[in-house]
Amino acid sequence: MPEFTDFKDYKEKLWEVAKYLKIKQDETKVKLLWGTTNLFSDKRYMNGAGTSSDYSSFVWAAASLKNMLEVTY
Repeated sequence: MPEFTDFKDYKEKLWEVAKYLKIKQDETKVKLLWGTTNLFSDKRYMNGAGTSSDYSSFVWAAASLKNMLEVTY
């Protein structure tokens, strides 16, 4: 996925991709092993994600994690 500066746009695109992948999983019977929020290589988190002192980075990381848990549940 591309990088987003607006979380609403990010969430909409995440769910669009997730719905497509679910269709492909149902067609192929291949199941997802895990999901990731990429909190380790995204430049937004160069000073940490869940441990960042930058409020916006921390909130974005927490919301991204919540959404990924919902998508992969």
